[in-house]
Amino acid sequence: MNTPQHNCRLRLPERNQVESRCLALDQVLPDDHQARSVWAYVEGLNLTPLYQAIQARQGVAGRDANDPRILMALWLYATLDGVGSARRLDELCQESLPYQWLAGGVSMNYHSLADFRVEHVELLDQLLTAGNFASLDDIQTVRAQHGVKVFAPVKDEAKKRERGVDPFVPRPRDTEGVALWRQRMGTAEAQAIYRERAGAAEWVNALARNRGLYQAGVRGRLKVLAVLWWQALAHNLMRAVALRRAAAC
Repeated sequence: MNTPQHNCRLRLPERNQVESRCLALDQVLPDDHQARSVWAYVEGLNLTPLYQAIQARQGVAGRDANDPRILMALWLYATLDGVGSARRLDELCQESLPYQWLAGGVSMNYHSLADFRVEHVELLDQLLTAGNFASLDDIQTVRAQHGVKVFAPVKDEAKKRERGVDPFVPRPRDTEGVALWRQRMGTAEAQAIYRERAGAAEWVNALARNRGLYQAGVRGRLKVLAVLWWQALAHNLMRAVALRRAAAC
């Protein structure tokens, strides 16, 4: 190391000094870090189809499978971080603290990361359709606690109509807030208000570009669709976080 030629007593950096630091990953990641919000969001998702597809079972020989929540969280955080390469994500799992925290010591490789990103288009579609924010509990909570009117589509509206079921008639187990929501969404006024969501589409597109979505980087319609679904799910995640923080103030 080149030392400045001054008549000074200095504390110089010693980067070759071997030190032992006993810290858990959870201790070094700030409590308000975005990675923690991502993990909390993923914990609330219904990932049952992913668990059902796992062949590694108790009492059966073979290697343990990676928890699907880890892969889901890594790709959601990577999407928010503007990372669209499985190879780069694999590197970040070894180099970057937030990614290391999400992986929780579970080793990754870019092949499994790349496959997971594009293999579950149907599940990503279901997660987006279900909303994972405008749940029945959320609809009741925002009305009861904040007096908010929710304008969100009734799930499987078209399928219910095909079966001769009116999707806007309250169900026996509906709470007051949910029953009012169903009735509200059956009116022309509510449906017109919901259609206004399209006016915010350009803002959402701009955010996706800020996260690196200039081109998909994959081939095939389903794979491209998967990339877009990750972007949409990441957007929903951050809006849910922002709205819940605002509601808590």
